[in-house]
Amino acid sequence: MSKFVSMVSLRYLKGSRRGVLSFIGFISISGMALGVAALITVMSVMDGFTHEMREHVLATSAHLNVYRLVGRFSDYEKVEKKLKKLDSVVAVTPIVQEEVLISGGSSVSGGIVNGVDIETLKAVINIPFVVTKGSFQSVTQTVFPKKSDSLDDFLEERAKLHQVVIGVDMAQKLEVSVGDTLSLVTSKEDENGTTIPINQKFIVGAIFDTGMYDYDSRFVYMDLKAAQKFANMEGEISYLAVDITEPDSADRNASELVDAIGGFPFGAQDWAAMNKTTFRFLNTQKAVMFIILAFIVLVASFGIVSTLIMLIMKKRREISILKTMGATHSMILRIFVFDGLLIGSIGIGLGMAIATAAGLFLREIHFPLAKSVYFFQTLPVEFSVANYVGVGVVSLLLVLIATLYPAWQASRITPVEGLRYD
Repeated sequence: MSKFVSMVSLRYLKGSRRGVLSFIGFISISGMALGVAALITVMSVMDGFTHEMREHVLATSAHLNVYRLVGRFSDYEKVEKKLKKLDSVVAVTPIVQEEVLISGGSSVSGGIVNGVDIETLKAVINIPFVVTKGSFQSVTQTVFPKKSDSLDDFLEERAKLHQVVIGVDMAQKLEVSVGDTLSLVTSKEDENGTTIPINQKFIVGAIFDTGMYDYDSRFVYMDLKAAQKFANMEGEISYLAVDITEPDSADRNASELVDAIGGFPFGAQDWAAMNKTTFRFLNTQKAVMFIILAFIVLVASFGIVSTLIMLIMKKRREISILKTMGATHSMILRIFVFDGLLIGSIGIGLGMAIATAAGLFLREIHFPLAKSVYFFQTLPVEFSVANYVGVGVVSLLLVLIATLYPAWQASRITPVEGLRYD
């Protein structure tokens, strides 16, 4: 852009600092700033949800789960040895998984039992490291239940019970704590094919808190041998949980691992596939919120149109003089496009500053959320250069489109038309 165009554009804006025009310009800049700030803040929050979800999933579940697609998974020790020989595999642990009905205190809840080998589990997921009460090591121990004054407990022969580790939200729901007794109910088929219930009591040995409601309200951990016996799976497991060197390449590694252990009847599922519904929902929600909030920026750009129209009406005489002195239609067009982009850029810059301040403020105060609804206890915020660049580019494009019509109208003003009444 020529020095002449930029000089005239700046002079026009500097000369319009008083009166109604300055107020309209202030409203235009403010509208653009608020629109951009809202857009970036919401995008940062959505990125925060996605980032926190990813980090929690990778910490509390395996990168890959290796299943036996046909038959019972009884030869898991051989498969485990093969997997550990692969360079891409960091650690492997066997898991027995069973859906159960859990009763404790005066409440009942559904849950998922995970039978684990505590020694190998620590290298795959971080559940043992987020225990807030008791010790995860308790799953390997049996203890006597608490004494009770009830007649049933007096008549019943007391025996040692296996201990389990439950999530903090399940403990709150069932109104239990460390040392309390839980009843776990599952089912199995007898020799005649009839389904019969299995009810077994356990002691709460520890309580964990991952920060994610889905985990803290559903998962129960117990010793692998105890889970195999409880689920009628002696010598068998549900799957092998595998930790790999590159979690982001888990989908590619899944097929490589299956090939390394002999292919069918084995299969593998990576962490992204296991949680694809959640991540797809978050990405869709982010896209929808971007489209909705972009309309705020679009409306703000119409404020810039109003500012330019008022500026053009005030500067009709000057435009005519410039035309008389030899200014071309293109020069006049660029003068007012530059004015519009300058007003928009100021608004966009202020909006980015406001969004940054708002994001830092939300981080600092740890804005509380309903954990059962939003997965997490506090509002996550994740700043991204891509969000700032994307919102800035889109906003500038909307401003550019909005300025074209009034700038074009200004370029059509003739010397005679502008000086007619002077």
